[in-house]
Amino acid sequence: MPESDCHQLNPKKLLLSKWTAANPRDQEKHFLVTRVINPEASSHHIELVELEAVLTRRSFTLPWAELTDKQQWLQGWLRFIHGDRSEGSRRRPDFSTFP
Repeated sequence: MPESDCHQLNPKKLLLSKWTAANPRDQEKHFLVTRVINPEASSHHIELVELEAVLTRRSFTLPWAELTDKQQWLQGWLRFIHGDRSEGSRRRPDFSTFP
């Protein structure tokens, strides 16, 4: 299980949340949770989410808890600054292009 963060993810608020891949591939770095998948059993616990790439609209599923792994996912749509993906700059968005 990934290390816990002071900001716990609430699985009930995952739908339509925005995520940035820490290591983008094929120009896919911004994603949106388009579906929350519950197990078939009577349990109401969320197991999987479906993510959709904003640019390509490719979608895939993964266990929702993987979104807490900061080595793979960052909450929100972030822009890497000058290609630097070190831990210190990874979470700092670049607002210089916004009006």
